[in-house]
Amino acid sequence: MAYYFPKSSEAFARINGVGNFKLEKYAHDFLEVIRAFCEDHDIPERPDLTRKNRRRKYRTTISPRTSAIIVAVNSGDPLQKIANDFAIKKRTVINHLWKFVQRGGRLDQSRLLAFSELSEDDCQKILRAMRELGVERLRPIYDYFEGSFNFDTLSIMRVYYLTSVITRGNVYAHENR
Repeated sequence: MAYYFPKSSEAFARINGVGNFKLEKYAHDFLEVIRAFCEDHDIPERPDLTRKNRRRKYRTTISPRTSAIIVAVNSGDPLQKIANDFAIKKRTVINHLWKFVQRGGRLDQSRLLAFSELSEDDCQKILRAMRELGVERLRPIYDYFEGSFNFDTLSIMRVYYLTSVITRGNVYAHENR
């Protein structure tokens, strides 16, 4: 914000890291201060150069490392063992799963739920929040639950959510068991 000096809600929302939650909670107060400062110092709103406007290049195939991680997941290895075997963090394993599912890969949903270590009730709460808030960014979901669930858990549930959408066309499969 200190670089772009947004003067409207639309410009504020285009700043990287600002989602619906922050827009609703902070935009009014921030914009009031920013507009006053810009007016006092004759500063124009800068053109938007945020990441949201840049094109990203996505690979269409999965890497050999991701393939090996998927094999380990499908063989039933626990998440921490996979991380240890590949000398990476659990978060990195989850990121490989996310990329795999984004490219249309399918994972065993029961394994993903086991990785989450959540109760049935907590799984349902998170899935409902993901339907309402979307899964592009996890911060709004984290904020919605006031930090009750860590980002690794939310990331696993995001992989589950997308897997549900791909395999069944909806995310109610877990709730209807």
